[in-house]
Amino acid sequence: MHPAIVQMEYPVCVILAAGRSERMGFDKLARPLADGRTLLEIALEACHGYPTVVVASRELSMQPALRNKNPIVNENPERGMAYSLKLADGHIDEALSIAIVPADLPLLDGALLQTVFEYAVGADVCYPLRADGTPGHPVVFSPTARQLLADLPDGDTLRHVRDAKHLQRITVPIEDDRPYVDVDLPEQFDPSTS
Repeated sequence: MHPAIVQMEYPVCVILAAGRSERMGFDKLARPLADGRTLLEIALEACHGYPTVVVASRELSMQPALRNKNPIVNENPERGMAYSLKLADGHIDEALSIAIVPADLPLLDGALLQTVFEYAVGADVCYPLRADGTPGHPVVFSPTARQLLADLPDGDTLRHVRDAKHLQRITVPIEDDRPYVDVDLPEQFDPSTS
């Protein structure tokens, strides 16, 4: 008799793309990088094949890459990442896990997501962690962890759920740059601007 094959239920990828890019002076998610792709397109490609929800600013929601994606529009991006996540959370079945995917990770790929998702089975929280203690993305929250999202204050406060003491945590030992490099300053985006 053959053992039963267990189908893995993947988390819903939540692409957070409603930031204001204030330090850039332009919408960093919509401007092409050297390879011609935008940061938004990189995030969408990485999440391809997984259930995905996108939270975008009003302006970004009009981008061709989001055509037919039905993004959730964050009309108040100044409220920060936690607010965007709460908007997404309200649109996703509460029985499902979610994976937080910031849209400004230029090295993100599907293989990284697959690795983290495989580690995440049975955990309340799962995320990449370098040996030096640097946490990365994506961060997977189980339905249990998601219950804490409603009480998050506005801002970039997701670490309050990620680091909650009572949650079962699994970290993924990844040393390459994919989970840790983001684009926050013009010189990171385009060296010619420095």
